[in-house]
Amino acid sequence: MEGTGDQVEVSSLGWGAGFQSMLVAYPQKGTALIMMTNTDSGIHQLKGMMGKIYYSLADFLQAEENK
Repeated sequence: MEGTGDQVEVSSLGWGAGFQSMLVAYPQKGTALIMMTNTDSGIHQLKGMMGKIYYSLADFLQAEENK
C-alpha cells in the first residue's frame, strides 16, 4: 500500500511456473487493474509489458485529476 488520502494505491504481484499477475487498486477512486499472463518472462512485472501498462494507466489518472 502506498500514498495517502485519495492517492492510496493497493497493489499485489504474483508469479510462478508459467504465469505472472498484477493487481493495482485505487480504493478512493473505485478503480482497479488486474493483469494476468500465461507466461513468466523471467523479469519483474514492472520491467516488462505489465509495467508499461501500469505506467500508462498512472499517467492517464494523473492527467484526469488535473482537468
